[in-house]
Amino acid sequence: MVLWPGLAGAWLLISIVAITQPDLDGAFSRGAQRVSGTLVSMVAAIGLGLLATNPVADVMIDTTLMVVAIHLLLISRQPSWVGIAALTPAVVLINAPGRSVLGVSLDRLAFTLLGVAISVPPTLRIARLGRPPRPSVVARPR
Repeated sequence: MVLWPGLAGAWLLISIVAITQPDLDGAFSRGAQRVSGTLVSMVAAIGLGLLATNPVADVMIDTTLMVVAIHLLLISRQPSWVGIAALTPAVVLINAPGRSVLGVSLDRLAFTLLGVAISVPPTLRIARLGRPPRPSVVARPR
């Protein structure tokens, strides 16, 4: 992304793609689940960030969390927020070296919220395009 190069742009783009749906209810549900999963995972990421101070342990924790998230999202088809809650701590910890885990977590949350906000107009437009046209009311001659 040109406006936010690096991870912030990627998080924003992924949020937009994941949330935009052909109907507003679906987009709202996905957006709410993505935000709630990110909030839950922030607590987990901060806790893991305090415990995992060894690079080898970090990689092991991250890999385990990613495998669990893939299983939750793709294999056992759990609600989206559950998979996001497992995935986000791994993503935060991978990107935290040299930065604070809290700072990376807050960035992730901010760009998730921004992605939700950006997804609303296209979702409304897509939902409107998918509806059948309203029948026009034509006055009958008497």
